[in-house]
Amino acid sequence: ENNAMWGPLLEKAWSKVKGNYLNSESDNVGSAMKAFLGFPVFGYSTGANIGYEVEVWEGLRDSEIAGNLLSVQTSGNSDADVNEFGIVRNHAFPILSVFSLDDTDSNTVLHRLYMMRNPWGRTEYNHTWSKDDPNWSQEFIEQVPFGVDPRTAHEHGIFFIEAGDFLNAFITFQ
Repeated sequence: ENNAMWGPLLEKAWSKVKGNYLNSESDNVGSAMKAFLGFPVFGYSTGANIGYEVEVWEGLRDSEIAGNLLSVQTSGNSDADVNEFGIVRNHAFPILSVFSLDDTDSNTVLHRLYMMRNPWGRTEYNHTWSKDDPNWSQEFIEQVPFGVDPRTAHEHGIFFIEAGDFLNAFITFQ
């Protein structure tokens, strides 16, 4: 049920096909997914979707429910740099889950989040819903998929990003 390993395994296999990691850096994850898994891959620009955070979140949630693999990419020329969110540039990240944090009394969606994984785990996301964010109430922690504790998930390269920041932190999603 936990999809945490598909991203790093796909990256490793694709780098073998391309000869090494450097040769595979300019490719997107969709190229590898199409080559190895044989199913169609659809990519979208995040910039074209600014203002449609809820619609993008709903579409990706529906895609996850349908069993599709989801990923995003950051812009940049070097993975030695990070963007304003503390996320490594020129890098692909698997989306582990698309979920909401709800008011359990009224069953109202309060926050729309993505659970992401940085396979390298060298840097840490530093905005809303980061590991030290006081918004992580016990009620919200209990709603995180797979029983992941958002306060310690960074130790495994896992981070959470709100739908509003998602479109600004990444350049494409598929």
